[in-house]
Amino acid sequence: MRRIVRIRRVVAITLTCSVAALANADESSISIVRGYEGMSRYADAATYAEPKAYSALFHRHVFQRYEQQCAGPGSTRQTSRNWLLSPINDIGALHKALEQIRHSDATERILEAAERAARELPGGPVTICVFAYPPDIESSAFVADVMGGAMGF
Repeated sequence: MRRIVRIRRVVAITLTCSVAALANADESSISIVRGYEGMSRYADAATYAEPKAYSALFHRHVFQRYEQQCAGPGSTRQTSRNWLLSPINDIGALHKALEQIRHSDATERILEAAERAARELPGGPVTICVFAYPPDIESSAFVADVMGGAMGF
C-alpha cells in the first residue's frame, strides 16, 4: 500500500480510509465508498449554519449515510463509529481538503493498491470508505506529516 502514502506528497490531501471488512478480496469484490461526498454535503450545509448545528448536520450527512457500510466489524467498529460521530468544525479547511480530493486520483490509487493487495492476500469482499481526514483535530498534523496524508482503520 505504499502508493496510498504517496497521495499526500502528490496532491497535498489528507484521507482516511476505513476498511469495512476483515478479510481481503479479489479485485472483483472490492468496492469504494466515497464518504467524502457526504462530507461535502455536510460542509455545504454547515457553511450556512451556526456551529451548534454542526453535530446534527454531520450526523445526518455523514454518520447516518455511512455508518452501516463503513464502521467495520470487530475490534475497529467502535473506533470508526466514534470517528463518524465527530463533526468537523473548521468548515473552510474541510472545503479545501474536499476540493483537493475531488481534483486528485486518490480513489483510483486506493483501488489500485487494494487490488494489488488482494492478488497477494485473497479472501472475501472488502469495502473501502474514503473520507477527508478532519483538518481541525490534533492528530491531523501527524497524519499529514508522518503518515503521508493517508490513514486507515
